[in-house]
Amino acid sequence: MTDYCESMVSDKFPLQDIQFVLLDMDGTLLDKYFDDFFWEHLVPEKYAEKHSMTFGRAKDELMEKYKVHEGTLNWTDLDFWSRELNLDIPALKEQIKHLIEVHPHVEDFLKMLKRSKKKIFLVTNAHYKSIDLKFKKTEIGKYFDTVLSSFDTGYPKESLKFWSTAEKRLGFDKQKRSSSMTQKKFSGQQSVTESSISSIKRGPIQR
Repeated sequence: MTDYCESMVSDKFPLQDIQFVLLDMDGTLLDKYFDDFFWEHLVPEKYAEKHSMTFGRAKDELMEKYKVHEGTLNWTDLDFWSRELNLDIPALKEQIKHLIEVHPHVEDFLKMLKRSKKKIFLVTNAHYKSIDLKFKKTEIGKYFDTVLSSFDTGYPKESLKFWSTAEKRLGFDKQKRSSSMTQKKFSGQQSVTESSISSIKRGPIQR
C-alpha cells in the first residue's frame, strides 16, 4: 500500500522537488466526526443538564457563544471553554476519545514521506491538550518533525502573522517548493491542495 501511495502522490506532485510538507490535522488527517459530535452534541447535552434546559435551547445558546470567538485563539482554547461554560472540556473529550479516527491511507502517506526524507510539519489551530489526546489515540505523532500550534505563535492560522512566524520557527523557505494540505481530507481517491506558503488558503478551524 505504501508503494501505491507513493505512486499516487508522485503522479500529482513533483515529489522529488518538495522539501517541506505542512499538514493540517482535523478533517485532513483525522475524521472530523469526533469534533463535530463533541461540540454539537455532547457539550450541549452537558450544558443543558447543568442549566436545566432543553437540548435545543442549550445548543442554540452554545452556537451563539461559539460564533463570537470564531477565528480567534479562544475558539480552540479548551481551557477558555472550560471557564466559559463551567464544564471540564478536556475530561469530556476523554470520555469519547474512542471516536477519534484516522482517515484511510494517512499512515501509508506519512510513512512514504518519512521514507522519502521529507520534513513533515503539523500546523494546526488545535489546543495542545487536543493534540496530545489525538496523538495518544492515533499514534501518528511519531511521523512529524515538528508540531506548530496557533498557541505557539500567538495567532490563529487565519492570520498572516501565523505564517510569518511559522516560517521562522520551522525554518522553511517559502520561495522553495512546499506542499500544504489544509482543506481536503487525504484519501487514495481524493487529490490534495498544493500551494506555496505565501498563498495558503483558509482551511477548517480545528478544536
